[in-house]
Amino acid sequence: MTNHQFEVELRIRAYIDQISGYILGWPQRETFTPIVPTINKADGSIDRQKTLDLPCYCSFTDDDKRLLLNTEQS
Repeated sequence: MTNHQFEVELRIRAYIDQISGYILGWPQRETFTPIVPTINKADGSIDRQKTLDLPCYCSFTDDDKRLLLNTEQS
């Protein structure tokens, strides 16, 4: 999975998990932008393992995490 796709998947997971906190019809749903926490390495790139270990990503399954940790380009 590319770094870009990894970031997209984090953003999607954050969106799904966080938007559920707003009731249907609530005005803030229209302009909702999720908070996407990451942990970076010294070079500025995302540390995938440490990021996925954050509690906010606990809803990823073990299979999801294996795919997300695979850095081979496809």
